[in-house]
Amino acid sequence: MAIENQYLFRIGDGPEQGPYDEKSMIALAQNGEIPHDAKIRSTLLPIWTKAREVDFLKDIYRELLLKMAEQYSLSDKAKLEARLQMRGDYDPLATALSQEGITYEATTPIARTLAAVTDLLVESVGALVIMFLCWLLVCIHILPNFLAMYVFLFLVWSGISIYNIWMLNVYGQTYGMRFWGLVAITADKRPVYCCRAYWYFLLTCLFGVLTPFTWLCTGGRFSLQEYLTGLRIKRIHIARISIR
Repeated sequence: MAIENQYLFRIGDGPEQGPYDEKSMIALAQNGEIPHDAKIRSTLLPIWTKAREVDFLKDIYRELLLKMAEQYSLSDKAKLEARLQMRGDYDPLATALSQEGITYEATTPIARTLAAVTDLLVESVGALVIMFLCWLLVCIHILPNFLAMYVFLFLVWSGISIYNIWMLNVYGQTYGMRFWGLVAITADKRPVYCCRAYWYFLLTCLFGVLTPFTWLCTGGRFSLQEYLTGLRIKRIHIARISIR
């Protein structure tokens, strides 16, 4: 005689409940007595699985999970996460395969300023960490006092340079640009390679304070550092197409 498979379930850290046969488990789930994140296991196997992942219960939780996902997508947290994950995708084939429509729009001085301030905050945190490390090396007599400032300045400049060049080269965006939906692109919308990224970063350090003036003089088309390096800072918009 075949042994009927039965199941135990546990809600959170609570006690095990059951055993129940498959029909009883379905009835309990439909009545809301087994939440989607409850743990379920067969009496034949000591392996716990979340209720929403159990084959004969998936259909019961599918509609509930879809509603929860839709509600979460409208929350402020989800919108913030979406902004943090904004990116530039320069590969037309990858864009087509991922069903994303990408458009580039003119940016504004306010967005550029906010992106620069955000990056400055990120870089300041890094500078504070380096300052602490240098101070620690001085305290334990590894780094002389007269050398500490030079080491600090060298490491800060190197760190900020690497951060900007690497982010522009790999993503086309620094974290500040990504947060505010900006991207650096070439005329043919190709990636920003290291050499161009380096010169853009260096010229921004030298002429960045003139950006509002040069931006106005060119009718909002580009800044001096953009003109000299052949880059353009644009606002990026990614339209995701849902496949049904």
